[in-house]
Amino acid sequence: MKVSKSFVIDADVVTAYDVARDFFLTLGYCEQSAIRPTLLVLKRRRSFQDSSSSKTEGSRISLRVSFNPVGDLQLYAATLLTIRCDYDVKISGGAVASSDTTILKNEVERLKCHLISKITHAPPVTSSMPRSATKSPDPKALDVSEVAIPGRITTGFKDLDNLLLGGIPENYAVIMSSPSSDERELLIKKFLEAGAKAGQITFYITVEPGNGLALAEKFQSNFYLLVCNPRADVMIQSLPTVFKLKGVECLTDIDIALVKAFRMIDASRSGPRRVCIEIISDVLLQHHAIITRKWLSGLLPDLRSRGFTTLAVVNPHMHPQEEVQAILSLFGGEIRISEKETEKGIEKILKIRKLYNQRYLENELTLTRERLES
Repeated sequence: MKVSKSFVIDADVVTAYDVARDFFLTLGYCEQSAIRPTLLVLKRRRSFQDSSSSKTEGSRISLRVSFNPVGDLQLYAATLLTIRCDYDVKISGGAVASSDTTILKNEVERLKCHLISKITHAPPVTSSMPRSATKSPDPKALDVSEVAIPGRITTGFKDLDNLLLGGIPENYAVIMSSPSSDERELLIKKFLEAGAKAGQITFYITVEPGNGLALAEKFQSNFYLLVCNPRADVMIQSLPTVFKLKGVECLTDIDIALVKAFRMIDASRSGPRRVCIEIISDVLLQHHAIITRKWLSGLLPDLRSRGFTTLAVVNPHMHPQEEVQAILSLFGGEIRISEKETEKGIEKILKIRKLYNQRYLENELTLTRERLES
């Protein structure tokens, strides 16, 4: 007996995968294999009632749960997610009753209800705000500083901090998916400046050190710059906290440089630490998804264990969508910058795409150089 049923919800694929997996495990399924976060394969033994003899027959259920985002991930045309459940049931004797099919389809309906109840991103800004007003609000209307959640690390940009209810959760890894633009560079600069000026240990891993040149010279006690560029020697002067690498071809060299930098940190210095990794697209172009994912799978937990809050950056328009998805799924949070046609013309829109197990606001924020530079 084969049963297939699918549904569409507005959900992040990584979060939906985790919630669905936990749901089926509580029902008695055992995980057999997985391609996180797009495919989950489970098995379970259970009993069905024989419709002809009223006898209970044993069965073995194989279940494939697939998670497929709707639309072009690279162009971010949609946020919807299709979840499909394919059952293959082998019954040891007896006839298949229509009620058996109904039991499995009801199971999928329960999963859908469970996902809807569990995947809630954030409360509305105010209970009286009209729904249409949440799409493109005035950034000033989003000031939630009075209800900021403790343990958040400021991004250096107040409007973004408001969406994050105070900033990025400490020891969290967030990726900013954005095409190259002045606005993206200004956000990176603000994130680095906020850490350096606050006396926090701040790391910047980049190919082009423009945002970090002045900070490396001014904050030599707490700002560490790793430049992955063959021309690094002519780009920046030699300083104790500046590490010059030949490029991103050898990821081991980057890991070694990071270990050396970690050893330079004064063990007595407490407080938040932050790192901006701006070489994701360069590494992905050089090594593709498998090696890049393997490298990040080791690097991100290491940074977390050392107390770092991570902001990574990727340009989704430079890579195939499946490679982009393979990288995005490693991060607990995603900040997305995209272009949107409005009555005023083409505008850059920032939106928190996900922040796993954390509260945040779903409002869209219009980015302008004037506001970022103010």
